[in-house]
Parts: sequence; structure tokens; C-alpha cells
Amino acid sequence: MSRHVGEDPFSGESGPALEPDPVEIDVYCEIYVNGQLSGRTTVKRSLGSPDWHEKFLFPDLPPFQNLEIVVFREKRLMKPILIGSAVIPLMNFRRGEHVEGWFPVLGGQTFAGIVMGEVKMKLKVDEEIILPYTVYSKLLQVRIPYDANYLDSSNTQTLQAKNLLDWIYEIECKLQIKNVLEHIVPIARAKNILIKNLIELADREVDGTLRSVS
Repeated sequence: MSRHVGEDPFSGESGPALEPDPVEIDVYCEIYVNGQLSGRTTVKRSLGSPDWHEKFLFPDLPPFQNLEIVVFREKRLMKPILIGSAVIPLMNFRRGEHVEGWFPVLGGQTFAGIVMGEVKMKLKVDEEIILPYTVYSKLLQVRIPYDANYLDSSNTQTLQAKNLLDWIYEIECKLQIKNVLEHIVPIARAKNILIKNLIELADREVDGTLRSVS
């Protein structure tokens, strides 16, 4: 959604400003993440305040800093005219939370630095850091007790000894250690066995066995 997009901020009249008659214009936006074109809205015809109501999802991005919304006015048989752009620094956003608001569209070229309008957006920024397998390789060799008898070395296994997702049950339920999921899943991802482990668990559930035998 936008408001007052594409209106000329200057008037050739002296004295009190005159309210211009609304004019239908065709407007669209290009979406850039870190300077790379990542999306484009449809062209909307309106009287200066088009509503898009479009959703965009950009997964698997490299480390990002800025989101830029570039607004263009489209004219038939002519090159699109730049109205302005809104630059949003993503590093300032709380991860995992929705932020909704109006962001100023600053003019480009002739109207550089002039506020041409505003664009309303609802944004959510998520960031997940997945470390390479080499970071986890030593951890996979660590022997973990799978029952409460920590002193008996015979009651230990390495993480590689069984389905990594089974360790979530073993560690959280038997050892009473919480929030293990967020650490075990990245290990399975790094080893490229997450899908395989999930399929194995699904097959076991169909067979009526919820856990592997220790």
C-alpha cells in the first residue's frame, strides 16, 4: 500500500497551494535485497495511492543488510519513470517479529531527497546461522550417556550411533536437558541426513515404534 506516490512536490503557483486534480497513474515496485533485484510487484493503476496487498518471501539469502523498495511510474511506449525509493536497514529489525509501518519514499534524479510519498509494509526478518559440518565433526565423536548412570562408561554412545533425532528424546527426557532441538537439527542438516532421519522416524511411527532401541 502507498499514499501520495507520484505527485509533483512543487507548484508553479504563488500564494496558497492549489489542490491538484487526481490523475490515474500506473505504478509498480521493484524489491532489492543488498542491491540485488529479488522481486517485483504487479502494475497498479490508481489515483496516486495504489494498494498492492502482495506477499513476498525471500528464503536462503546470504547475509543481508538493506531492503530497498524502488517505485516506478509506467508509461506506455516510454521507459518507466523513477518516482523514488524507500531504504530499510534490516540489521535494525528484531528477528522473528513482525514490524508494520509507513516508510518514506525519497525521490530520485530530479527530486533527490524529496519525500514523494510513503509505502506501508509489514515485514518479518528471520535469520538462521547454519555452521559447516567441520564445526560439528568433533562433537559427533563425543560420548553421551543415554541414561542417568553417568559413571558407567558402558552406558554411552556417540551422536553418530543412531538417528540424531532420537537424541532429542534421550537428552531431553532422560537427562532432563531442555532446548536440545535447536542444536541437534543443525547437526543433522550439516551431515545432510535430516530428511533421512525424518523418514526413518515416520516409518517407525507407522510400524508402531516411536523410538529406536538403544
